[in-house]
Amino acid sequence: MSFAATAAGTSKSERSRMGTLFREFGLGLLLFGLSYNLVFSAMPQLSSARIALLVIAFLYTRLAIDAWSDFVQAHTITVVVVLGALCYSFVLSVTSGDWGQTSRLFHFVAYSLLGSAIWVVIEQGSSSAFAKRFAAVATVQSVFIFVSLFSAAYRSWLSAVLVRGGNIPLESALRPAGLTNSGGAFLSVVQALGVFAALQAATTSSGRERNGWHLAAFLCLCSALVSGRTGLMMALAFILIFALTGQGARASLFWAILIGVGLAFVLGPTIIGLLRERIPEFDFLSRWATEIFLRGHETGSWSDLKHMPVPSLSSDTFAGTGRITAAGGNASGNDSGYVQTYFALGLPMTLLFYAALFATGAALTAKSQSPATVGVLFLAMALIEVKEPFIFKYTYPFFFLTSAALSVSPVAAPWLRKKPGFTLPRQASSRTPPRPFGPYEST
Repeated sequence: MSFAATAAGTSKSERSRMGTLFREFGLGLLLFGLSYNLVFSAMPQLSSARIALLVIAFLYTRLAIDAWSDFVQAHTITVVVVLGALCYSFVLSVTSGDWGQTSRLFHFVAYSLLGSAIWVVIEQGSSSAFAKRFAAVATVQSVFIFVSLFSAAYRSWLSAVLVRGGNIPLESALRPAGLTNSGGAFLSVVQALGVFAALQAATTSSGRERNGWHLAAFLCLCSALVSGRTGLMMALAFILIFALTGQGARASLFWAILIGVGLAFVLGPTIIGLLRERIPEFDFLSRWATEIFLRGHETGSWSDLKHMPVPSLSSDTFAGTGRITAAGGNASGNDSGYVQTYFALGLPMTLLFYAALFATGAALTAKSQSPATVGVLFLAMALIEVKEPFIFKYTYPFFFLTSAALSVSPVAAPWLRKKPGFTLPRQASSRTPPRPFGPYEST
């Protein structure tokens, strides 16, 4: 072989490697934008999730159309119910002047349903690829959370760049925001999903790579600890279910847990001392984070939720008031997602919406190759909605629907057109592959 031919082959291989790296970085960036939905001060109407969907629609126009078509065919009843709820909410918003619930439903369709349908095809049926990508994104966010915890300069910069999205100031070291618009329960829940994804990635890895994913799970767990107790409890539940059903990674996970506990006992006092020196609010933060283990259901958050009013059933609440917001807080007076939706959409439409969504979740769980882990993920989504409207913060249903769909059967995307930097590999078989949601029964 001539020197010129060898050089040409090397150059082609290098270009292919660079193209793969650029594609993986680009998809990771899009997934980060979808998962954390950053809202920038300079352009508040163009959030990172909207940018991500626009980029995907531009690069993969045919893919997006076909993926949504397949999703609609597989889950016709669910889609009809959700779109019906959206239209009904639109009518209520016209009369009430409050567009909050309509906005929630519109973005649920865009981010959770359409976003999941497209992402299933982008991953080409690989549940491990999605798990690794999401775990990597959540681990990067963990680093930002730790930086936000320690650096006042970073928090000051963040408050100038991003729009504050919750009750916790971005400048506060308590429940740090990382690279998001708000610290708190939602961020902790997404980090808990990072724990789930990292543990799932570890089950399909071996050796040092498996250890790396266990380390990623530990970092996401620590970030959930300082972000919110909701995510912390979820993360611990995920660790337990993977420890019980983790197949080849079970022994490795047990060793990782033992090593982590051992290091905590040995290095804990030193680390706590350093944290207390660097973070003035550390004592309050530690008491708050561990309150759930010391007081159980008597924690302040649980007590507050129990004492929140549930609007009584009347002609207004039966039909739906169309209102989410009110002066000084939410219109229903309750933080629960179920209660807020019931107050805004009315009892019949709320029951239809959640029944359709949960029927889809149950069907995907039953058909999953890992029903125990997917089932825990599904159950957690239903339970935490009691606390806050996490389903209408879009990341959880997006993650669940994508993970559950990918765990059912391999998916290919023959209609995908090559685009610079985002080209998917060609299929080895010349036969027409199954449709993305084809194996699923309609729900």
